[in-house]
Amino acid sequence: MKCPGCGADYSARLAQCPYCGTVNESAVRREKDKEERRKLLRSLRIRTAREAGPRITIQVLNRIAAALLALWLIVFAAVFLVFYIGERRAAADVEVLSQEQNVANLESLKAEGDYAGIAEYLSDHELSMYEEGIEEYWQLYEIYEDMRGFWEAADETEGLSSEEAASDTWRYEALARSVLDIWQYGSSEYESERVLEGNEELYSQWRDETGLYLRTRFGMTEAELSQWLEVPDADYEQEEQLGQFLKERAAEYGSQTEF
Repeated sequence: MKCPGCGADYSARLAQCPYCGTVNESAVRREKDKEERRKLLRSLRIRTAREAGPRITIQVLNRIAAALLALWLIVFAAVFLVFYIGERRAAADVEVLSQEQNVANLESLKAEGDYAGIAEYLSDHELSMYEEGIEEYWQLYEIYEDMRGFWEAADETEGLSSEEAASDTWRYEALARSVLDIWQYGSSEYESERVLEGNEELYSQWRDETGLYLRTRFGMTEAELSQWLEVPDADYEQEEQLGQFLKERAAEYGSQTEF
């Protein structure tokens, strides 16, 4: 280009004339334009990076979540398969026996006094209480559980101080409920709830045990046992009244004799 100052020719890219130093306005404007474009480009890059950051983070988190979910599903499926196969094997291990064999095995457990074993056998072999010859073993286990509940309730009332015995009612009501449950088998108005023939001897023995305890622990007479316990289908009111009676007797009579 020609210098407007001295008229010499020089390159248009130079910022000023090399001969006289006159500023090349066109070159200066081009340089400023370039600098502005560089600044704009840097600004765009920074903004793009900032906007892309959260999206990238969300994408990474989504991938991690998907991987964890897939892993959890795999573990769950593996556990389920192990459990299912184990249950199937356990079920296969239980031999399917005839009714006569089941009754014989249950009778053997009964003779050994293994009433918890009876319940386990009934459950393992999926024997219904409505199957012929099986009902009495279900009832036997139920009476055994009632007896166990009776002795647990009896233990709760033992060793109470006179002050505790005077203020604590629920323990005596629990004892009343448990003994009423046992005696109901012998006094129920419903034939289906009475003691089955095969359980009569053992039931009579257990019932006598509860009667002996009540006579020894609370001084109850035979007439009182009959009055309180030989009541068909006793209700909650009967339970409360008997609990209150036992509570009063505990304070009055006490444990005069070791049971």
